Amino acid sequence: MSSSAKPPSARATRPKVDTRIIDYPRAGRRWPWKLIPSWRQVLLLGLVGVAVVLGAFAYAYQAIAIPEADKAAVAQSTQVFWSNGDFLGQFSGGSNRTNVAIKNVPPVLEHAVISAEDRDFYQNRGISPRGIARALVSNLTSDSKGQGGSTITQQFVRNYYQDVGSQKTYQRKVREAILAIKINQEKSKDQILQDYLNTIWWGRRSYGLQAAAKAWFPRGANDYKSLTLDQSAFLAAVIQAPDTFDYQRADGTIDATRQARAKARFDYVIAGMLKKGWITQQQAQEAKLPQLARPSRTNYYKGTNGYLLDYVHAQLQAETGWSDEQIEGGGYRIITTLDKDAQAAAVQAMKPKKDGGQFPDDASDVHAGLASIDVKTGRLIAMYGGPDYLKRQINDAVHGRAPGSSFKPFALAAGLKDGLSLYSTFWGNSPLPSTKTRNEFGQSYGSHVSLLYGLQESINTVYVDEAQQIGPKKVKAAIEAAGIPADTPGLQAVPSIPLGTADVSPLQMALGYSAFANHGVRAEAPQVIDHVFQATHPKRVTKPDATKTVKAFDGDVAADVTFALHKVVTSGTGTAALGVGAPVAAKTGTNGVQDNTLSAWFVGFTPTVATAVDFYRGDGLQDLDGVGGDTHRAFFGGGFPASVWTAYMKAVSAMPAYAPKGDFPPLACVNCNGRGGGAVTSEPSAGTSSGPQPSSSPTASAPAPSPSASPTPSAPVQPSPSPSPSRSTPAEPPVEAPGGGATPGAAAPQAQKR
Repeated sequence: MSSSAKPPSARATRPKVDTRIIDYPRAGRRWPWKLIPSWRQVLLLGLVGVAVVLGAFAYAYQAIAIPEADKAAVAQSTQVFWSNGDFLGQFSGGSNRTNVAIKNVPPVLEHAVISAEDRDFYQNRGISPRGIARALVSNLTSDSKGQGGSTITQQFVRNYYQDVGSQKTYQRKVREAILAIKINQEKSKDQILQDYLNTIWWGRRSYGLQAAAKAWFPRGANDYKSLTLDQSAFLAAVIQAPDTFDYQRADGTIDATRQARAKARFDYVIAGMLKKGWITQQQAQEAKLPQLARPSRTNYYKGTNGYLLDYVHAQLQAETGWSDEQIEGGGYRIITTLDKDAQAAAVQAMKPKKDGGQFPDDASDVHAGLASIDVKTGRLIAMYGGPDYLKRQINDAVHGRAPGSSFKPFALAAGLKDGLSLYSTFWGNSPLPSTKTRNEFGQSYGSHVSLLYGLQESINTVYVDEAQQIGPKKVKAAIEAAGIPADTPGLQAVPSIPLGTADVSPLQMALGYSAFANHGVRAEAPQVIDHVFQATHPKRVTKPDATKTVKAFDGDVAADVTFALHKVVTSGTGTAALGVGAPVAAKTGTNGVQDNTLSAWFVGFTPTVATAVDFYRGDGLQDLDGVGGDTHRAFFGGGFPASVWTAYMKAVSAMPAYAPKGDFPPLACVNCNGRGGGAVTSEPSAGTSSGPQPSSSPTASAPAPSPSASPTPSAPVQPSPSPSPSRSTPAEPPVEAPGGGATPGAAAPQAQKR
């Protein structure tokens, strides 16, 4: 060994140990104690976590803005009322909701709802930490997000604001909670509760407290302002599950299972009210489930009123430009011009004869319409569109059909304007040589028949001849002046235009005849909407402009047409209307093709009301002849249509608002060379007809020409001095079929029925 070598020290010979790694036994390894966080670290991490959560909440609170109210949540039903303010119905499509003010809600109902849904409502800040914690524990332990823990404010947020949703996710619930806190800061508790009561679903197709009270409780005990303790507790109970607790069946029986569930929830509400000191122990003991109304599926469009609601809806949209959503869910209150009593008279008149009405009992697939307006204002007072809107959506009061001879008064007005008089004579025999137009059953009346007598007996050839000589365009202009649109299907300036082959509605005809009743002046259009109120602002009123009027005819012309129409009732085809018991002027109208009657009309007026009635069968192409039981009887406007019209007008004329306060104006006798106001006779003179005779006798019964029993009475004598100009000989233009163009040599068309 070298002398310079040092002996190894004890430290140098000691084996090295790596203290960084400890080889624990395989049985189990534990982390070194140095890696376990200290309490300071835990506290620091907790503070950081809280800071992060608070920061995230603060960010979300600032970022989440209160959204717009959901349209469905604020939608209220728009209701329609008769002219006297009585409820008529409400539009379908809108929510069955009418908002109420919290000041009108009885405290017992407020307390019941709070007891059922959020007993700390007045103390919490929009959310309930205790409820959230309870829901969180439930959700974690059940692996479900179904537990709610929502306050009234949270429920309101969920139902009222758009884009909040009802998905069972934590993200949605966080957003809901933040919005609830914000709403609680911005609104008072009373405002939140009011909005909640107006928003929630109460079952039985009702949203909001007022609709709920009417849906659940019997009539006479369903005013939300006077709800009892029992009713209030029940309504509060059903909020949780309305269908589950509805134990009253439609047939009057009770569902025992549902009743037991309702009773348990009801008792929970009562117990909460007692605990809060809102009721006494005695009240709690005496509380019991209230009497419920039977479930109802009210559809206001059922029956005859459905046609009224549909028409009002269409007119409101036409006048305002509002969408269906605005109209049906806008919560408007519409006061109409429709008279409840007049409408009842119309419905009664349209009932079958076996039920006290005037409609034929044997009337398979027969339809009828009625429209009635105030002649001074154009206000629609009654409309019959059919027996049940839900079964058939065609409104026969506004649906167009050919009016037949009820168009002839417009041709008379055109002739008077053109220089004719009631005494001007035209061809009355059948057929008219120039057009082959025939009278009913080929009846001939003479070659010189006055316009007055021609209207009284509804002689086709007289008015077709007149239209040829003054020009069909002038007749068409008179029809348009009466309010019939120029583009009406079938309205053509041809000689047959007085025979009424265009498609017009009873409402249009009633408006047109109102011009005769009102000295030549009519409303620009029928009016059905009087006032529109906005429910949320009762003092805000929308009222249509004052009725605009149109001068359709000179007053003297209207007076003479009225006189002629009055003669139709006293001596002609409209004698059924004498039963009204008031001054009446009217005209029959029957449209036929070949031997089939396709539509039958009766149109007329008193000094106050103008009304039109029409009948048709199937789609308008089926024969009406034989309807009413007699298969051999022709169906005329002077039959069932006149009976319905008379029954209705008799009832209306007895009403103070529409009772005639005078007679028709005196005869003016336009173009009578100074004979205005004198008595006019339409009686035919003795003698024989100079026109062609019918080749065969009528095969169906028809009103006999009055006043002569002869099948071919002679023409009325023109009074002296003769009116100017005199039209004593019919012209001979090319042959033209009714409703068609010139067709030389065409076969004779079927007579237009009267």
